[in-house]
Amino acid sequence: MKELNVIRPVLTRLLQETERIKQQVIKDGIVPKELCELCEGQGDKRWMIPLTKKETKDLDEFLKWIKKNNICSVKLGSPAYYIGAAVIVEATKQVGRKKPYSIENGRYTYSYDPSEFKKRAFYTRMLARFQEIDTCPHFDADIGEAVHVHKVRRYGHLDRSRKESIESLYLCCNECGKELEKRECDNGVRKTGFTYSFTCDLDTLLLRKLLREAVLRFEEGTVDERFFFPRHPQFFLRKQGILITERSGYRKLEEATISQLSPKLVVYFGDKSQITELLELKTSILIVTEEGGFYFYDHTRSVEKSMDAIIDTIVKKLDDYAEQIRGNEHDRVVKAFTRIGKELRYVPEQEHSKKGVRVDCVWHDREGKIKVAIEVETRGGWKKDILSTWELEPELSIIVTYQKTDSVPKALMDFALMKYMPHKLFYINMGTKHAFLFEKQKILRKYSVEFEEEKKFTVEEI
Repeated sequence: MKELNVIRPVLTRLLQETERIKQQVIKDGIVPKELCELCEGQGDKRWMIPLTKKETKDLDEFLKWIKKNNICSVKLGSPAYYIGAAVIVEATKQVGRKKPYSIENGRYTYSYDPSEFKKRAFYTRMLARFQEIDTCPHFDADIGEAVHVHKVRRYGHLDRSRKESIESLYLCCNECGKELEKRECDNGVRKTGFTYSFTCDLDTLLLRKLLREAVLRFEEGTVDERFFFPRHPQFFLRKQGILITERSGYRKLEEATISQLSPKLVVYFGDKSQITELLELKTSILIVTEEGGFYFYDHTRSVEKSMDAIIDTIVKKLDDYAEQIRGNEHDRVVKAFTRIGKELRYVPEQEHSKKGVRVDCVWHDREGKIKVAIEVETRGGWKKDILSTWELEPELSIIVTYQKTDSVPKALMDFALMKYMPHKLFYINMGTKHAFLFEKQKILRKYSVEFEEEKKFTVEEI
């Protein structure tokens, strides 16, 4: 499939580089600058702006005032008990004759009206231009520094167009200043202990970068999940007919999107077991797994529709495949059926469950309908298996038991419900290696499922 050949090299690089970059971020707290430049910002994005000589002079006066009054924290805002904007100051001793709002843990908290600072030259010439002033917990006026930060703050998950530009002054120790220079946003990377945690969507940023490097033109959209959860990005390569969508934890990929775009291939990040949920999209699927692998489903391939061919393949291969698999009797047979289903170009699903009905294995066709429903019993109990497979409305129901004798076929012919069964039943006894194809209460044909290895002629060397 040519669409697969186009996108697979990009995805291979994505898997290789994502893990390397994530480990780098965890260790050093640094996201590659070329990825930061592609980020649209999930919260605050910022740029460091050097202070001018004039600003530095005014800042020195501000720092002298901070040092003189033993101030350890400065913020713009307002406490819960104060109405209106304010400059919030914390000091280790009382500042002048002003009465503090609170005294806790040896710290005096004051709230100044901005007008109280207007008579100070450093405020009118410099501080008034900032909408934010913040201080790191370790700030010391003697050895600290001040950083001018330009921020773009975005609001909400539902409307990324809402944004506000903010000029911020950050008073910090040298260590926090170095940490600030590493990152271009406030919310992306945080130090936790001796390593870093991050909320950056590195997968999306790197995919955006790799698509551009591969000169693959794409359109970008999003899928809303729930009101309080972020959007999941989507990339559509219209020329190639490829839709790339992130994993969706709360809602399936919208059918309206598929109907509008009519992609030839959908690339989905998730678990390969989710393929059965995606069959209804009626397009080819490439699942990129968390383990770093690919699972490809080609919707253009046709399945084996002939019931006779399906039965003959099961008879020929079931016993042989089961013997090649490790595990208990039940699991070996179920896995053998899974392998046979794939060879017949169906989509097998083990432990299928729907509306309280669970069966060991089903085969889905290209439309997502269940062609075959399979139950394996190692200790009898075949009557309930007939009912559970019946509930799924397959074209063929398969019941496997381990009996010492072929007594079940006689019981099936006498079982009253069999006369109403709308589909065929294939009963297999792995104990005697015999199988029986039923249509209602009648045996259409008897088979032997015992594997017969072809005789090989050897040449003896002298």
